Amino acid sequence: MPALTRFRHFVIRGGPTRAALLPALVAGFACQMGAQYGPTPDIACPAYPAAMRHQDELARAREQRVKNNIRRGPLDYNGSQDVNFIDTQLFSRMYRDGVTPAGPASDAEFLRRVTLDLTGHIPTAQQVLDYTASTDPNKSNALIESLLGSSQFVDYWTLWFGNTFQVTSQYYDFIGIPGRTLFYNFVRNFVASSGSYQDFVTALITGSGDTYQNGAPNYLMRGLQYSQPVQDSFDEITNRVTTHFLGVQTTCISCHDGRGHLESINLFLAGKKRVDFWQQSAFFARMNILREAVDPAGAERKGIITDAAAGGYNSVLADPNNPGPRPARTGGPYSAAYLFGGQTPQAGNWRQELARLVVNDRQFARAFVNYLWAQLYRIGIVDPPSGFDLARLDPANPPPNVPPFNGQIQPSNPALLEQLTDAFIASGYQLRPMIRLMVQARAYHLSSVYTGSQVQAEQYYAKALPRRLSAEEIYDAVTTATNTPTAMTVEGIPGTLYYAGQLPDPSEPRSSSAVLDTNNYIRDFLGGFGRGDWNLIARDNTSNPVLPLTYMNSNTVTPRTFGNTLFFGDSLVGRLAASTAGDQDAVTQIALATVGRPPTAAEMATALAYPVPAYSREQWLSDILWVYLNETEFFFSH
Repeated sequence: MPALTRFRHFVIRGGPTRAALLPALVAGFACQMGAQYGPTPDIACPAYPAAMRHQDELARAREQRVKNNIRRGPLDYNGSQDVNFIDTQLFSRMYRDGVTPAGPASDAEFLRRVTLDLTGHIPTAQQVLDYTASTDPNKSNALIESLLGSSQFVDYWTLWFGNTFQVTSQYYDFIGIPGRTLFYNFVRNFVASSGSYQDFVTALITGSGDTYQNGAPNYLMRGLQYSQPVQDSFDEITNRVTTHFLGVQTTCISCHDGRGHLESINLFLAGKKRVDFWQQSAFFARMNILREAVDPAGAERKGIITDAAAGGYNSVLADPNNPGPRPARTGGPYSAAYLFGGQTPQAGNWRQELARLVVNDRQFARAFVNYLWAQLYRIGIVDPPSGFDLARLDPANPPPNVPPFNGQIQPSNPALLEQLTDAFIASGYQLRPMIRLMVQARAYHLSSVYTGSQVQAEQYYAKALPRRLSAEEIYDAVTTATNTPTAMTVEGIPGTLYYAGQLPDPSEPRSSSAVLDTNNYIRDFLGGFGRGDWNLIARDNTSNPVLPLTYMNSNTVTPRTFGNTLFFGDSLVGRLAASTAGDQDAVTQIALATVGRPPTAAEMATALAYPVPAYSREQWLSDILWVYLNETEFFFSH
C-alpha cells in the first residue's frame, strides 16, 4: 500500500507512529534486491574478480537473448521523430525485432531524471512547477543547456571521475590532503573547461614532479603498491590505465598467460601471454618515484616523479625476500610494446609514448563513450563497461560459432557504439557534447513505466531503467527537499560546502571541534549508504534491510523534518508552518519537494484525513514530510 496509506493505518488506528512503518519500508528498500544475482563459482582465474566474472556471464546471456530475438527481414523504418542517430539506431532495431518502446516520460519524470543525471541533485518544488507549466516546445533542450552550464554539473562530474580514479588522501601515506586537493582541482578544472579528454588523460599518464605542487601525478601515486616490489606498482598502474582509458582489465595476465584461463571470458586476452603484459607494463619501467618526508617525523610523505633516460622492465627483484603477490617473473629486462597493437616507443620517454598510443587508439574513444552511456542509460553497450573483449567487436569478423560465445558479437548495438565513437572524436574529445547528444535523444526521454518484457527493455533500451541514488545524491536530496543545508569545511577547499557531491574524497567531512559534530553524522550517513572509501571499501549502491533502519533513525535526516530549530532555521516545515498555506497546498509543496510531482489523489486524501494535532500543526507537517522522505520513490532516479 502507498506509504501515506500505511502511515494513516498505523497512526490513526492507534498504533505506533513513525517506527511502525519499519516493515513496509524495509520491503520497499529490499524490493530492488531482486535485480541482484547470486554468486557463481570462480573456477578459473584467481586474479579475475569473481563479481566481474559473474557480470561477464550475465552479459553473455544478454548477448545470446539479443541474438535469439533478431527477426531477419526487410527494414522499413520511418524515423521521422528521431532527434539524432542514437534514436535511429535504437528505434530502428526495436522496429526490426518487434519490440514496442515505452511511451514518453512525463515532464516531472524527465525533469527529475535529467537533473539527477547531470547534476546529482533533485529539482526544487519551484523548478517542478515552472517546468511542468511551460508550453515552450524547446523547454527540454533549454533545461539541458542550463544543467550543462551549472556549477552543480561541474561538482557532479568531478565526483564521477573521482569515483573512477579514487585518488584519496587516505591511500596509505602516499597522497595526503595536499595531493588529494590538487588532484581534485585538476579534475574539476578539466570538467569546468571545454578541454580535450585526450589532453587530460595525457597529463595523467605523463604526470611528473612534486605531488604536493602538481595535481596530475597523484593519479600515478594512487597505483603505487605498499611494501611490494616496484614491478607490482608498474603492473597496478598499467591495469589502471588499460581499465580506465581502454575499458580492458589486464590484471589477470599480469599473473599468468591468458590461455587456459580466459577462453570463456575474453577471447582477446585469452591469446595474450604474461610477457605481453610485462612489455605493456614496461612503459612505466623508466619512471622513478621518490617518496620524500614533509614533516620531521616522516609521518607524511609526498612523491617526486621523474623519468630515466634508459632502462626496461626487469624480472629481478630488488629484495628477493619480498616477492609480492604475483608469481615469480622470468626473463627480461623487457622493452615496451603496446599490448593493443604491438607498437614500440619512438622516443626515450616511454610514458609520453604510452600516452600518445593510448589517446590516439580508437578504443580510447570507444571506451569513454561506453562509460558515459552506462552512466546515463544504466547498461553499457558493452557491459560491464570495463570488460571489453577486443576480439568480439566487429560484426564482420565474429568469433567462432562454438561455445561459450557462439558467434556472438559483444556490443549490444555495434553500429551505435561506433557512431558514438566517431562523434566523440569529431567533437575534439569533449565531455559536454557527448552528454548533450545522449540526453537529447528521444530514447533518453522514454518513461520508466513499461508493460512489455523487462528483459527486452534492457536489451533494446526500450524504457528508462531506474537506478538507486548514490549515497551523496541521497544526502543532497534530503538537504534540497527539506531546505536544510549544513555547512561543511574541507581543508584545501576554499569557502564552505553544503552538499556531499562537492566533497573531494570519502574521507570528508572530517571530525570538527564543535560540541555537536555534524560532520560525523554526515560521514556516517554517507558510509551507511555505500559511499565506500576509494581504497579498501568499494562503493555499493545496492540495498539491504539495515538501510531503512539507518535512515529512519539518522540524526542527519530526522531533525531536518522539524520546523524552526537552532540548526535549521529556514527548513521546509518551518516555512510551511509560518505561512498561510492551507493543508492541501502544504501537502502539495511537500510532495513536489521530495518526489518531484504533485501528490496522487489517494496520497492527498490520506494526508488530509490524518488529523492535525491541536497542539502543533508543525508536527503534522513534519510527519507528512517524513513519510514522503521514506517513500521508495524518493531514493530512485526513474
